[in-house]
Amino acid sequence: MTFDRAWILAVAWLPLAWMVFEWRRTVRHAALVVKALSLAAILLALAEPRLNIAETRVALAVLVDTSSSVSAADLERASQLAGAIANERGRHWMRVIPFARSTRPLDPAEEQKGWKLRQTAGEAARATDLEAAIREAVASLPAGMVPRVALISDGKENKGSIARAAWQAQQLGIPIDTFVLAGQPQPALRLESISVPSLAFTGEQFPIDVVVSTPKAGPAEVELAAEGRTLGKTQVSLHAGTNPLRLHASLNTPGALDLAIAIRAVGAGEVHFDQAIMLRRPKLLYVSQDAPNVDSHLTATLTAAQFDVQRVSDFNNANLSDYQLVVFNNWDLEGMLASRKDDIEKYVKQGGGVLVIGGERNMYLEGKKVEDALERALPAKLAPPRSPEGTAVVLIIDKSSSKDGAGAAGGDRRRGQSAAHRLGRRADLRQFVPMGGADAPRRGPHTH
Repeated sequence: MTFDRAWILAVAWLPLAWMVFEWRRTVRHAALVVKALSLAAILLALAEPRLNIAETRVALAVLVDTSSSVSAADLERASQLAGAIANERGRHWMRVIPFARSTRPLDPAEEQKGWKLRQTAGEAARATDLEAAIREAVASLPAGMVPRVALISDGKENKGSIARAAWQAQQLGIPIDTFVLAGQPQPALRLESISVPSLAFTGEQFPIDVVVSTPKAGPAEVELAAEGRTLGKTQVSLHAGTNPLRLHASLNTPGALDLAIAIRAVGAGEVHFDQAIMLRRPKLLYVSQDAPNVDSHLTATLTAAQFDVQRVSDFNNANLSDYQLVVFNNWDLEGMLASRKDDIEKYVKQGGGVLVIGGERNMYLEGKKVEDALERALPAKLAPPRSPEGTAVVLIIDKSSSKDGAGAAGGDRRRGQSAAHRLGRRADLRQFVPMGGADAPRRGPHTH
Protein backbone atom coordinates (compact mmCIF):
# COMPACT_ATOMS: atom_id res chain seq x y z
CA MET A 1 0.00 0.00 0.00
CA THR A 2 1.21 3.53 -0.80
CA PHE A 3 -0.01 7.02 0.18
CA ASP A 4 -0.17 10.02 -2.14
CA ARG A 5 0.02 12.45 0.86
CA ALA A 6 2.31 10.58 3.25
CA TRP A 7 3.00 13.67 5.37
CA ILE A 8 -0.54 13.43 6.82
CA LEU A 9 0.49 10.19 8.52
CA ALA A 10 2.69 12.29 10.82
CA VAL A 11 -0.43 13.70 12.51
CA ALA A 12 -2.70 10.67 12.14
CA TRP A 13 -1.77 9.49 15.69
CA LEU A 14 -3.11 12.65 17.36
CA PRO A 15 -6.73 11.38 17.70
CA LEU A 16 -5.40 8.30 19.52
CA ALA A 17 -3.33 10.48 21.88
CA TRP A 18 -6.38 12.59 22.58
CA MET A 19 -8.37 9.45 23.42
CA VAL A 20 -5.72 8.35 25.97
CA PHE A 21 -5.69 11.83 27.52
CA GLU A 22 -9.48 11.94 27.91
CA TRP A 23 -9.91 8.33 29.06
CA ARG A 24 -9.81 9.02 32.81
CA ARG A 25 -11.87 12.23 32.57
CA THR A 26 -15.01 10.63 31.07
CA VAL A 27 -17.21 7.69 31.80
CA ARG A 28 -18.49 7.37 28.19
CA HIS A 29 -15.56 5.32 26.97
CA ALA A 30 -17.41 3.83 23.97
CA ALA A 31 -18.27 7.25 22.53
CA LEU A 32 -14.69 8.40 23.07
CA VAL A 33 -13.30 5.43 21.14
CA VAL A 34 -15.69 6.01 18.22
CA LYS A 35 -14.74 9.69 17.98
CA ALA A 36 -11.01 8.97 18.08
CA LEU A 37 -11.18 6.24 15.47
CA SER A 38 -13.39 8.40 13.20
CA LEU A 39 -10.88 11.27 13.31
CA ALA A 40 -8.01 8.86 12.61
CA ALA A 41 -9.89 7.36 9.66
CA ILE A 42 -10.52 10.82 8.19
CA LEU A 43 -6.83 11.65 8.42
CA LEU A 44 -5.92 8.34 6.73
CA ALA A 45 -8.43 9.04 3.93
CA LEU A 46 -6.88 12.48 3.37
CA ALA A 47 -3.54 10.73 2.92
CA GLU A 48 -5.09 8.95 -0.15
CA PRO A 49 -3.95 5.36 0.34
CA ARG A 50 -3.48 3.30 -2.84
CA LEU A 51 -3.54 -0.49 -3.04
CA ASN A 52 -2.49 -2.20 -6.28
CA ILE A 53 -4.36 -5.44 -6.99
CA ALA A 54 -3.43 -7.65 -9.94
CA GLU A 55 -6.38 -7.91 -12.39
CA THR A 56 -6.75 -11.15 -14.32
CA ARG A 57 -9.77 -10.34 -16.54
CA VAL A 58 -8.73 -9.56 -20.12
CA ALA A 59 -10.39 -7.07 -22.47
CA LEU A 60 -9.68 -8.22 -26.04
CA ALA A 61 -10.50 -6.31 -29.25
CA VAL A 62 -10.31 -8.59 -32.32
CA LEU A 63 -9.62 -6.60 -35.51
CA VAL A 64 -10.57 -8.45 -38.71
CA ASP A 65 -9.46 -7.18 -42.12
CA THR A 66 -12.47 -7.28 -44.50
CA SER A 67 -11.03 -5.15 -47.33
CA SER A 68 -11.05 -6.21 -50.99
CA SER A 69 -7.45 -7.48 -50.71
CA VAL A 70 -8.69 -10.36 -48.55
CA SER A 71 -9.96 -13.47 -50.35
CA ALA A 72 -13.03 -15.52 -49.52
CA ALA A 73 -10.80 -18.24 -48.05
CA ASP A 74 -9.15 -15.63 -45.81
CA LEU A 75 -12.54 -14.44 -44.56
CA GLU A 76 -13.48 -18.03 -43.78
CA ARG A 77 -10.28 -18.48 -41.77
CA ALA A 78 -10.78 -15.16 -39.98
CA SER A 79 -14.32 -16.24 -39.09
CA GLN A 80 -12.98 -19.50 -37.66
CA LEU A 81 -10.37 -17.61 -35.60
CA ALA A 82 -13.01 -15.22 -34.24
CA GLY A 83 -15.25 -18.15 -33.39
CA ALA A 84 -12.44 -20.02 -31.63
CA ILE A 85 -11.56 -16.95 -29.54
CA ALA A 86 -15.23 -16.41 -28.67
CA ASN A 87 -15.58 -20.03 -27.53
CA GLU A 88 -12.64 -19.61 -25.14
CA ARG A 89 -13.70 -16.22 -23.85
CA GLY A 90 -15.08 -17.37 -20.52
CA ARG A 91 -15.40 -14.46 -18.07
CA HIS A 92 -13.25 -12.19 -20.23
CA TRP A 93 -14.48 -9.33 -22.45
CA MET A 94 -14.22 -9.58 -26.24
CA ARG A 95 -15.34 -7.50 -29.21
CA VAL A 96 -14.90 -8.25 -32.94
CA ILE A 97 -14.29 -5.15 -35.10
CA PRO A 98 -14.28 -5.53 -38.93
CA PHE A 99 -12.30 -2.87 -40.78
CA ALA A 100 -11.06 -1.77 -44.18
CA ARG A 101 -10.65 1.95 -44.89
CA SER A 102 -12.25 2.42 -41.46
CA THR A 103 -13.94 0.25 -38.87
CA ARG A 104 -17.59 -0.70 -39.25
CA PRO A 105 -20.21 -2.24 -36.96
CA LEU A 106 -20.91 -5.94 -37.19
CA ASP A 107 -23.89 -6.97 -39.25
CA PRO A 108 -26.27 -9.18 -37.21
CA ALA A 109 -26.02 -11.89 -39.86
CA GLU A 110 -22.24 -12.07 -39.37
CA GLU A 111 -22.47 -13.36 -35.79
CA GLN A 112 -25.60 -15.51 -35.95
CA LYS A 113 -25.19 -19.31 -36.02
CA GLY A 114 -21.41 -19.05 -35.87
CA TRP A 115 -19.19 -16.31 -37.17
CA LYS A 116 -19.54 -15.59 -40.89
CA LEU A 117 -17.70 -12.36 -41.64
CA ARG A 118 -18.31 -10.73 -45.02
CA GLN A 119 -16.28 -8.37 -47.12
CA THR A 120 -16.83 -4.65 -46.67
CA ALA A 121 -18.97 -3.30 -49.52
CA GLY A 122 -18.48 -0.22 -51.67
CA GLU A 123 -15.65 2.27 -51.91
CA ALA A 124 -14.60 1.68 -48.29
CA ALA A 125 -13.30 -1.80 -49.20
CA ARG A 126 -10.64 -0.41 -51.53
CA ALA A 127 -8.30 0.68 -48.73
CA THR A 128 -6.71 -0.87 -45.63
CA ASP A 129 -5.93 1.46 -42.73
CA LEU A 130 -4.31 -0.57 -39.94
CA GLU A 131 -3.43 2.51 -37.90
CA ALA A 132 -7.01 3.78 -37.69
CA ALA A 133 -8.26 0.27 -36.85
CA ILE A 134 -5.80 -0.16 -33.95
CA ARG A 135 -6.65 3.28 -32.57
CA GLU A 136 -10.35 2.44 -32.66
CA ALA A 137 -9.71 -0.92 -30.98
CA VAL A 138 -7.63 0.66 -28.19
CA ALA A 139 -10.29 3.32 -27.57
CA SER A 140 -13.03 0.67 -27.31
CA LEU A 141 -11.34 -1.33 -24.53
CA PRO A 142 -13.07 -0.95 -21.15
CA ALA A 143 -11.08 0.27 -18.11
CA GLY A 144 -10.22 -1.96 -15.18
CA MET A 145 -9.17 -4.96 -17.27
CA VAL A 146 -5.98 -6.21 -18.88
CA PRO A 147 -6.07 -4.65 -22.40
CA ARG A 148 -5.11 -6.66 -25.47
CA VAL A 149 -5.59 -6.41 -29.25
CA ALA A 150 -5.70 -9.25 -31.81
CA LEU A 151 -5.10 -8.24 -35.45
CA ILE A 152 -6.22 -10.59 -38.26
CA SER A 153 -5.05 -9.16 -41.59
CA ASP A 154 -2.98 -9.73 -44.72
CA GLY A 155 -0.94 -6.64 -43.79
CA LYS A 156 -1.40 -4.93 -47.16
CA GLU A 157 -2.01 -1.44 -45.83
CA ASN A 158 -2.30 1.45 -48.29
CA LYS A 159 -3.32 4.12 -45.79
CA GLY A 160 -2.00 5.17 -42.38
CA SER A 161 1.06 3.75 -40.60
CA ILE A 162 1.02 0.46 -38.69
CA ALA A 163 4.44 1.31 -37.21
CA ARG A 164 3.08 4.47 -35.59
CA ALA A 165 0.03 2.63 -34.25
CA ALA A 166 2.18 -0.18 -32.81
CA TRP A 167 4.45 2.36 -31.07
CA GLN A 168 1.44 4.13 -29.52
CA ALA A 169 0.02 0.80 -28.31
CA GLN A 170 3.42 -0.08 -26.81
CA GLN A 171 3.50 3.22 -24.90
CA LEU A 172 0.09 2.36 -23.43
CA GLY A 173 1.25 -1.12 -22.48
CA ILE A 174 -1.20 -2.85 -24.83
CA PRO A 175 0.20 -5.91 -26.65
CA ILE A 176 -0.94 -6.69 -30.20
CA ASP A 177 -1.20 -10.32 -31.32
CA THR A 178 -1.19 -10.82 -35.10
CA PHE A 179 -2.72 -13.55 -37.27
CA VAL A 180 -1.51 -13.43 -40.87
CA LEU A 181 -3.87 -13.97 -43.81
CA ALA A 182 -2.63 -14.96 -47.26
CA GLY A 183 -4.51 -12.20 -49.11
CA GLN A 184 -5.51 -12.13 -52.75
CA PRO A 185 -2.93 -13.54 -55.19
CA GLN A 186 -1.60 -11.09 -57.75
CA PRO A 187 -3.92 -11.58 -60.76
CA ALA A 188 -2.73 -11.67 -64.35
CA LEU A 189 -5.95 -9.84 -65.25
CA ARG A 190 -5.74 -6.07 -65.24
CA LEU A 191 -8.67 -3.68 -65.04
CA GLU A 192 -7.71 -0.88 -67.42
CA SER A 193 -10.84 1.28 -67.15
CA ILE A 194 -14.46 1.17 -66.15
CA SER A 195 -17.37 3.52 -66.79
CA VAL A 196 -20.42 3.37 -64.52
CA PRO A 197 -23.10 6.09 -64.42
CA SER A 198 -23.36 7.80 -61.06
CA LEU A 199 -27.11 8.28 -61.54
CA ALA A 200 -29.69 5.98 -63.13
CA PHE A 201 -33.44 5.42 -63.04
CA THR A 202 -35.21 2.44 -61.56
CA GLY A 203 -36.41 -0.09 -64.10
CA GLU A 204 -34.14 1.37 -66.79
CA GLN A 205 -31.23 -0.54 -68.26
CA PHE A 206 -27.97 1.35 -67.88
CA PRO A 207 -24.65 0.39 -69.52
CA ILE A 208 -21.40 -0.46 -67.78
CA ASP A 209 -18.30 -0.31 -69.99
CA VAL A 210 -15.27 -2.29 -68.81
CA VAL A 211 -11.85 -2.62 -70.40
CA VAL A 212 -9.78 -5.53 -69.08
CA SER A 213 -6.43 -6.84 -70.31
CA THR A 214 -4.98 -10.33 -69.99
CA PRO A 215 -1.68 -11.83 -71.16
CA LYS A 216 -3.34 -14.92 -72.62
CA ALA A 217 -6.64 -15.81 -74.22
CA GLY A 218 -9.22 -17.89 -72.43
CA PRO A 219 -12.74 -18.04 -70.99
CA ALA A 220 -13.80 -15.75 -68.16
CA GLU A 221 -16.84 -15.15 -65.99
CA VAL A 222 -18.28 -11.70 -65.31
CA GLU A 223 -20.42 -11.32 -62.19
CA LEU A 224 -22.53 -8.29 -61.38
CA ALA A 225 -23.83 -7.77 -57.83
CA ALA A 226 -25.64 -5.05 -55.90
CA GLU A 227 -25.69 -4.74 -52.10
CA GLY A 228 -24.01 -8.15 -51.82
CA ARG A 229 -26.64 -9.92 -53.95
CA THR A 230 -25.73 -11.37 -57.33
CA LEU A 231 -27.67 -9.86 -60.23
CA GLY A 232 -26.28 -12.16 -62.87
CA LYS A 233 -23.28 -13.97 -64.32
CA THR A 234 -22.18 -14.28 -67.92
CA GLN A 235 -19.43 -16.15 -69.72
CA VAL A 236 -17.11 -14.28 -72.08
CA SER A 237 -14.06 -15.15 -74.15
CA LEU A 238 -11.04 -12.94 -73.58
CA HIS A 239 -8.31 -12.43 -76.15
CA ALA A 240 -4.69 -11.75 -75.31
CA GLY A 241 -4.37 -7.99 -74.84
CA THR A 242 -7.12 -5.46 -74.23
CA ASN A 243 -10.75 -6.57 -74.17
CA PRO A 244 -13.65 -4.06 -74.07
CA LEU A 245 -16.79 -5.42 -72.39
CA ARG A 246 -20.24 -3.87 -72.12
CA LEU A 247 -22.67 -4.93 -69.40
CA HIS A 248 -26.27 -3.88 -68.85
CA ALA A 249 -28.04 -3.77 -65.51
CA SER A 250 -31.50 -2.83 -64.33
CA LEU A 251 -32.41 -2.19 -60.68
CA ASN A 252 -35.82 -1.51 -59.19
CA THR A 253 -34.82 -0.25 -55.73
CA PRO A 254 -34.39 3.53 -55.41
CA GLY A 255 -31.60 5.02 -53.31
CA ALA A 256 -27.81 4.71 -53.12
CA LEU A 257 -26.72 1.14 -53.87
CA ASP A 258 -23.27 -0.49 -53.92
CA LEU A 259 -22.61 -2.00 -57.33
CA ALA A 260 -19.86 -4.65 -57.53
CA ILE A 261 -18.26 -6.17 -60.63
CA ALA A 262 -16.03 -9.26 -60.52
CA ILE A 263 -14.19 -10.75 -63.52
CA ARG A 264 -12.67 -14.20 -63.10
CA ALA A 265 -10.49 -15.93 -65.67
CA VAL A 266 -9.14 -19.46 -65.46
CA GLY A 267 -5.43 -19.29 -64.65
CA ALA A 268 -5.42 -15.47 -64.59
CA GLY A 269 -7.07 -14.71 -61.25
CA GLU A 270 -9.83 -12.19 -60.73
CA VAL A 271 -10.34 -8.45 -60.43
CA HIS A 272 -13.01 -6.55 -58.50
CA PHE A 273 -14.54 -3.11 -58.72
CA ASP A 274 -17.08 -1.46 -56.42
CA GLN A 275 -18.90 1.83 -56.83
CA ALA A 276 -21.97 3.47 -55.37
CA ILE A 277 -24.75 4.36 -57.80
CA MET A 278 -27.77 6.54 -57.10
CA LEU A 279 -31.08 5.19 -58.40
CA ARG A 280 -34.13 7.39 -58.71
CA ARG A 281 -37.62 6.66 -59.93
CA PRO A 282 -38.22 8.55 -63.19
CA LYS A 283 -40.79 11.29 -62.73
CA LEU A 284 -43.68 11.41 -65.18
CA LEU A 285 -46.04 14.35 -65.66
CA TYR A 286 -49.47 13.04 -66.67
CA VAL A 287 -51.54 15.82 -68.23
CA SER A 288 -55.24 15.01 -68.63
CA GLN A 289 -58.66 16.51 -68.03
CA ASP A 290 -60.36 13.11 -67.92
CA ALA A 291 -61.67 11.73 -64.65
CA PRO A 292 -59.04 9.59 -62.86
CA ASN A 293 -61.24 6.49 -63.02
CA VAL A 294 -61.39 6.69 -66.82
CA ASP A 295 -57.69 5.97 -67.37
CA SER A 296 -56.72 4.44 -64.03
CA HIS A 297 -55.48 1.33 -65.83
CA LEU A 298 -52.92 3.43 -67.72
CA THR A 299 -51.60 5.26 -64.66
CA ALA A 300 -51.43 1.95 -62.80
CA THR A 301 -49.35 0.48 -65.64
CA LEU A 302 -46.98 3.46 -65.56
CA THR A 303 -46.60 3.15 -61.79
CA ALA A 304 -45.86 -0.56 -62.13
CA ALA A 305 -43.17 0.37 -64.64
CA GLN A 306 -41.35 2.26 -61.83
CA PHE A 307 -42.56 5.74 -62.88
CA ASP A 308 -43.34 8.33 -60.22
CA VAL A 309 -46.59 9.61 -61.78
CA GLN A 310 -47.88 13.09 -61.01
CA ARG A 311 -51.27 13.90 -62.51
CA VAL A 312 -52.23 17.50 -63.34
CA SER A 313 -55.14 19.11 -65.15
CA ASP A 314 -53.43 22.52 -65.49
CA PHE A 315 -50.35 22.30 -67.64
CA ASN A 316 -49.44 26.01 -67.65
CA ASN A 317 -47.78 25.97 -64.20
CA ALA A 318 -45.83 22.72 -64.56
CA ASN A 319 -42.02 22.83 -64.38
CA LEU A 320 -40.89 20.47 -67.14
CA SER A 321 -37.31 20.24 -65.88
CA ASP A 322 -38.54 18.19 -62.90
CA TYR A 323 -39.73 15.33 -65.13
CA GLN A 324 -38.20 12.79 -67.49
CA LEU A 325 -41.44 12.16 -69.43
CA VAL A 326 -44.56 14.22 -70.17
CA VAL A 327 -47.74 12.41 -71.24
CA PHE A 328 -50.63 14.32 -72.86
CA ASN A 329 -53.78 12.20 -72.70
CA ASN A 330 -56.73 13.53 -74.72
CA TRP A 331 -55.38 17.07 -74.43
CA ASP A 332 -56.18 20.00 -76.74
CA LEU A 333 -52.71 20.63 -78.16
CA GLU A 334 -53.90 23.39 -80.53
CA GLY A 335 -55.26 25.38 -77.61
CA MET A 336 -51.94 25.32 -75.80
CA LEU A 337 -50.12 28.63 -75.28
CA ALA A 338 -47.31 29.31 -77.76
CA SER A 339 -44.86 29.90 -74.91
CA ARG A 340 -45.61 26.46 -73.49
CA LYS A 341 -45.07 24.89 -76.92
CA ASP A 342 -41.66 26.54 -77.00
CA ASP A 343 -40.95 25.07 -73.57
CA ILE A 344 -41.84 21.59 -74.82
CA GLU A 345 -39.57 21.92 -77.85
CA LYS A 346 -36.68 23.02 -75.62
CA TYR A 347 -37.47 20.22 -73.17
CA VAL A 348 -37.31 17.58 -75.94
CA LYS A 349 -34.04 18.95 -77.30
CA GLN A 350 -32.53 18.63 -73.84
CA GLY A 351 -33.42 14.92 -73.67
CA GLY A 352 -36.94 14.88 -72.27
CA GLY A 353 -39.63 12.57 -73.62
CA VAL A 354 -43.12 13.46 -74.82
CA LEU A 355 -45.97 10.98 -75.33
CA VAL A 356 -49.27 12.07 -76.93
CA ILE A 357 -52.40 9.93 -76.54
CA GLY A 358 -55.20 11.01 -78.88
CA GLY A 359 -58.81 11.64 -77.96
CA GLU A 360 -61.91 13.70 -78.73
CA ARG A 361 -60.25 16.90 -77.50
CA ASN A 362 -57.51 16.74 -80.14
CA MET A 363 -58.07 19.01 -83.14
CA TYR A 364 -56.50 18.69 -86.59
CA LEU A 365 -56.24 21.88 -88.64
CA GLU A 366 -56.35 21.40 -92.42
CA GLY A 367 -54.00 23.43 -94.58
CA LYS A 368 -51.70 24.56 -91.81
CA LYS A 369 -48.52 25.74 -93.55
CA VAL A 370 -46.28 26.84 -90.70
CA GLU A 371 -45.22 24.37 -88.02
CA ASP A 372 -45.30 25.53 -84.45
CA ALA A 373 -42.75 24.53 -81.80
CA LEU A 374 -44.76 21.52 -80.60
CA GLU A 375 -45.15 20.12 -84.11
CA ARG A 376 -41.41 20.45 -84.64
CA ALA A 377 -40.79 18.49 -81.45
CA LEU A 378 -43.01 15.57 -82.49
CA PRO A 379 -41.57 13.17 -85.12
CA ALA A 380 -44.79 12.65 -87.12
CA LYS A 381 -48.19 14.12 -87.91
CA LEU A 382 -51.23 11.86 -87.92
CA ALA A 383 -54.09 13.23 -90.00
CA PRO A 384 -57.66 11.99 -89.60
CA PRO A 385 -58.58 8.98 -91.80
CA ARG A 386 -59.75 9.77 -95.35
CA SER A 387 -61.88 6.65 -95.74
CA PRO A 388 -64.42 4.81 -93.58
CA GLU A 389 -62.01 1.94 -93.16
CA GLY A 390 -59.43 4.12 -91.43
CA THR A 391 -55.71 4.55 -92.00
CA ALA A 392 -52.81 2.45 -90.81
CA VAL A 393 -49.52 4.28 -90.28
CA VAL A 394 -46.16 2.55 -90.00
CA LEU A 395 -43.33 4.82 -88.79
CA ILE A 396 -39.94 3.68 -90.13
CA ILE A 397 -37.03 5.17 -88.16
CA ASP A 398 -33.56 5.11 -89.72
CA LYS A 399 -31.06 5.17 -86.84
CA SER A 400 -27.98 5.07 -89.08
CA SER A 401 -25.56 7.96 -89.44
CA SER A 402 -26.29 8.38 -93.15
CA LYS A 403 -29.02 10.73 -94.41
CA ASP A 404 -28.68 10.31 -98.17
CA GLY A 405 -30.13 6.80 -98.39
CA ALA A 406 -27.04 5.43 -100.11
CA GLY A 407 -25.02 2.36 -99.24
CA ALA A 408 -25.92 0.04 -96.40
CA ALA A 409 -28.16 2.61 -94.72
CA GLY A 410 -30.14 3.08 -97.91
CA GLY A 411 -30.52 -0.69 -98.31
CA ASP A 412 -31.79 -0.99 -94.74
CA ARG A 413 -34.31 1.77 -95.42
CA ARG A 414 -35.60 0.10 -98.59
CA ARG A 415 -35.91 -3.23 -96.79
CA GLY A 416 -37.88 -1.50 -94.02
CA GLN A 417 -40.26 0.11 -96.53
CA SER A 418 -40.72 -3.22 -98.31
CA ALA A 419 -41.56 -4.92 -95.01
CA ALA A 420 -44.08 -2.17 -94.22
CA HIS A 421 -45.79 -2.63 -97.61
CA ARG A 422 -46.00 -6.40 -97.07
CA LEU A 423 -47.59 -5.73 -93.67
CA GLY A 424 -50.18 -3.50 -95.32
CA ARG A 425 -51.05 -6.07 -97.97
CA ARG A 426 -51.27 -8.86 -95.38
CA ALA A 427 -53.70 -6.77 -93.29
CA ASP A 428 -55.75 -5.94 -96.44
CA LEU A 429 -55.55 -2.21 -95.73
CA ARG A 430 -57.14 -0.01 -98.40
CA GLN A 431 -55.35 3.11 -97.29
CA PHE A 432 -51.79 2.58 -96.16
CA VAL A 433 -49.21 5.29 -95.47
CA PRO A 434 -45.57 4.26 -94.88
CA MET A 435 -43.59 7.11 -93.32
CA GLY A 436 -39.80 7.40 -93.16
CA GLY A 437 -37.68 9.27 -90.64
CA ALA A 438 -33.93 9.79 -90.54
CA ASP A 439 -31.44 9.67 -87.71
CA ALA A 440 -33.81 9.46 -84.79
CA PRO A 441 -32.22 10.49 -81.48
CA ARG A 442 -31.67 7.83 -78.86
CA ARG A 443 -33.77 9.74 -76.30
CA GLY A 444 -36.32 11.55 -78.37
CA PRO A 445 -40.06 12.09 -78.20
CA HIS A 446 -42.54 9.27 -78.71
CA THR A 447 -45.85 9.81 -80.44
CA HIS A 448 -48.82 7.44 -80.69
